[in-house]
Amino acid sequence: DGWNALSYAVHEQYSEAGRQPNVYYARRGGRYYDFSGVSGLDFADDSRAFAVTDLDGDGCLDLVLKSRLGPQVRVFQNNCGAARRSIAFRLRGVKSNRDAIGARVEVDGQVKFVAAGSGYLSQHTKVVHFGLGESDTARLVRILWPSGVRQEFRNLAPGYRYDIEEGSAAARPTAFGPREPIPAGTVAADG
Repeated sequence: DGWNALSYAVHEQYSEAGRQPNVYYARRGGRYYDFSGVSGLDFADDSRAFAVTDLDGDGCLDLVLKSRLGPQVRVFQNNCGAARRSIAFRLRGVKSNRDAIGARVEVDGQVKFVAAGSGYLSQHTKVVHFGLGESDTARLVRILWPSGVRQEFRNLAPGYRYDIEEGSAAARPTAFGPREPIPAGTVAADG
């Protein structure tokens, strides 16, 4: 009877989890801090899935949030860290699968994988993004393709998305679009 009641409630536009606020944690100096309120993501929707991608091509990852009840989709443009440097890679497999699913990308010790299916009913971008902080170059980029092919690139400039084909020595750069920084200011407190 309990499962039937839950199923009925869901079909009648009720939520079994209620309207719980979203949470967002950011890592700073090896620790995680609750940035839910300052990020603007702490509203109480019945959120189910999210996807991360660079919608405006500026090198800062944006967020698409999917909720079960209205509004069902929210898009958040990331304008934070406009002064920070980043680099991205769009890989195309030749011996491996075309989308490079399973490829391992390492940039100066940071490691990420190209994945298919990133969470519940969602898919993050297959373009692999790395933050470089204040560094003026990506000194060493290593790619291990699912086929076993290995590639290395040295001293790539930040501020670009590089298109790399499996086995090719070329890394074709496309500059990121301009970033719109958020002006510094004070936030008025109420209570």
